[in-house]
Amino acid sequence: MPEVQGYKPVSFRISDSSQCKIHPAVYPRAEMFYLEAIKERVPVYKNQVRFTRDITPRQSMKTE
Repeated sequence: MPEVQGYKPVSFRISDSSQCKIHPAVYPRAEMFYLEAIKERVPVYKNQVRFTRDITPRQSMKTE
């Protein structure tokens, strides 16, 4: 397979911990783009994008 140029894959990973619950990431809607080289439609983002993710403290955390 030829090397892809000009594209960067995106992922957003944060692991749960005993102190916090990490909720799933919210990604904006991507545009579908046809890549002739591989004959497939793929989701892409153009320009700036914002990813969000909620983090909830667990009850066992103490406040000071």
